[in-house]
Parts: sequence; C-alpha cells; structure tokens
Amino acid sequence: MKLLVKLPFTILLYVLRLGNKDAINNLISSAGSVAEEVESASQKTEDELSTPLVEEIEIPSVTQLHKVGVKFRPTKGGLESINFDKSSGKFYLPVIHLDDNSEVVLRNLVAYEACIAPEVMVFTRYTELMNGIIDTEEDVRILREAGSS
Repeated sequence: MKLLVKLPFTILLYVLRLGNKDAINNLISSAGSVAEEVESASQKTEDELSTPLVEEIEIPSVTQLHKVGVKFRPTKGGLESINFDKSSGKFYLPVIHLDDNSEVVLRNLVAYEACIAPEVMVFTRYTELMNGIIDTEEDVRILREAGSS
C-alpha cells in the first residue's frame, strides 16, 4: 500500500529533477490553487458546509508525464508490480483489459474492498491512481502503445 500512496510523489520528484520549467510551474500553480480552495473551504459557514466538497489531488496525466520523459512499460503481475524507476524514468504498470462491463465490476470491487479491508484499500488506491493519470483518449493511446511493445 505504501507504494501506491508514495508513487505519485515519486513521479513528481522525477519530473521536478528533469528541470522542465513549464511542467514545474504548472505543478506549483495547481498546488497553490488547491491550497487556496482548501483554505477557503475551511472558512465556510455551517450552511455552506452542508453541501459535501469533493477535492481531487491533481496527478499529472499520462500525456504530461510522457512529454517530460516518463516512459510507460507493461509489467507482468498484479498491483504489487507497479513501480517507478527513478534512474531510467520508467513507470511500470500491469496490463489490464477493459470492456463495456468494466466500470460496474471495478466499482463493485472497490465497494467490496471497503467492506472487507477498509484499512488497506490497495485496489481502491490503484483505481484512484489510474483515474488520476488517465484524462483523455491520448492518455489511453499512449498506455496502449506502451503495453503492446
């Protein structure tokens, strides 16, 4: 579980080390705006707080990571095989095949995990990671091409 929690930060550190000023500025400005939203949310009245506030941590997309040099590679194995190699900039992800029923199955697996192991939630963290890095069809295309090579 520690790997899935630390993984986005490891990738961010790699991106920052590359020195791409645009990527760094975008990450810093998005983090600043999230911090401002959190601060303003903490100052709201009880009436305003009755509506739930959902915040999503901004994780760079596959396209953004690809543009700054991160290479995606397929790995055999389950969720424990997810890895980011800082020295080579390679992000290893297991290959999964999705179909029309996948959304329902994934949601049910997340709910099941929450019922049987709420303190662990490894599968849930994986779905959050994938939801964070896949934003567009281009993200999917990059991952598909990396998975077929």
